[in-house]
Amino acid sequence: VTVAPADGDDTARLQAAIDAVSRLPAGAGEGRGAVLLGPGRFEVAGSLRLHTSGVVLRGHGAATIVVATGNRRRTLIELHGRNDRRTIGPARRITEAYVPVNAREVGLDSVAGLKPGDTVLVRRPSPAKWIDFMGMGSVAGRPAPSWATDRMEVEWERRVTSVHGNRVTFDVPLTCALDSEFGGGTVTKYEWPGRLREVGVEHLHCESEWDRANPHDEEHAWMAVSMANVEDAWVRQVTGAHFVSSLVSIEESGR
Repeated sequence: VTVAPADGDDTARLQAAIDAVSRLPAGAGEGRGAVLLGPGRFEVAGSLRLHTSGVVLRGHGAATIVVATGNRRRTLIELHGRNDRRTIGPARRITEAYVPVNAREVGLDSVAGLKPGDTVLVRRPSPAKWIDFMGMGSVAGRPAPSWATDRMEVEWERRVTSVHGNRVTFDVPLTCALDSEFGGGTVTKYEWPGRLREVGVEHLHCESEWDRANPHDEEHAWMAVSMANVEDAWVRQVTGAHFVSSLVSIEESGR
């Protein structure tokens, strides 16, 4: 779908084009199609939402300018899936006393129901003993506790590549050690049906209107692009100016 600039607010026209491509059937690799914005200036008083896998919003590089108009705090372009991740089955306990950084293989108390290709969550807990060991229970000048018990856990999303005996191998190494003295770790199977894949924004220049008489103005668009509940997605060859916070925000639900 190709869209040319017009006078006034383009939010509804652009969203209608995105929705039209979103209704197309998914092809090979889950791609559906692109919304191609022509050269010129597009004014967006609201937000544009890419909500279906396989949809790309594309411009003609610096010649395509998308402007967040008005004085409302918001994100200009949202790539947001559904936050419907759910676990399947029990949390399996890691049996090693110590798993080093960069490990790709762990032993479990049970591998029942696990097979190559499954997506799993590997969790490292944050008990009080570990927080005290790290010296983060109380830090001068910060409210106590600085780190709260069971609120600082680390979580990795991994894919199982092999299961042999009571051991599983992951596609990507772990980036922290797991120590049974500090709670060890668990592995839990999960699925995320509402997560978007193969969505992207490319070849655009984004801007936000702002009060030029107030260099501290924060009452306008905060981010050009935000990504949440997505995987294998991208923002490329996109430039921006005058946003309060950032050009691109990738939330913790992105992979």
